[in-house]
Amino acid sequence: MGLCASSRNVVDIKKKLPDEEKQLTSQILCDSLSVAVVGIGEPPVENGQEFYQFLFHIHPRLQAHFVGADEFMGQDPKQPTKFAKQGQRLLMAIHTIAAAFDNPEAFHKNVSDLIKRHRDRNVDPFLWREFFGYFVTFLKTKGEMAPIEEAAWLQLGLRFNKVAQATLQTMGMPFEED
Repeated sequence: MGLCASSRNVVDIKKKLPDEEKQLTSQILCDSLSVAVVGIGEPPVENGQEFYQFLFHIHPRLQAHFVGADEFMGQDPKQPTKFAKQGQRLLMAIHTIAAAFDNPEAFHKNVSDLIKRHRDRNVDPFLWREFFGYFVTFLKTKGEMAPIEEAAWLQLGLRFNKVAQATLQTMGMPFEED
């Protein structure tokens, strides 16, 4: 299930006072990830593969960054491919970042390390800004998303991009300015 063990308590979370929402952001994010769990077995493996199929469908240009992506498109997501393992790694990174959201130092370190691991992949800085928008759209295909969950992902995406662009700048790589 990953770092975000969820009981899907969104209804209870919605009852919290607005000033408590900031402290609840990691929990909101983690609860919304109950539709995209990581782990062994069919549903978790399918989640990762389905995300890549979704991403390549809405952003075909990204296939160029992944060897074998052109053959992957159109395959049954239940059939294991290299994207099963890659999808699990991606979802685990998202679960980790979501769980760390309320701890600024841990969040910054996780995002910065992720960007550094992608240094040689020539990822367009624009994609770091847009990624969580794509991910939220994917989550919505898996089930209903409450407005408070969508707002939490928007907040995460903004903070993620800020750290990502600052890390790119520090590494002397192309980056987007605010």
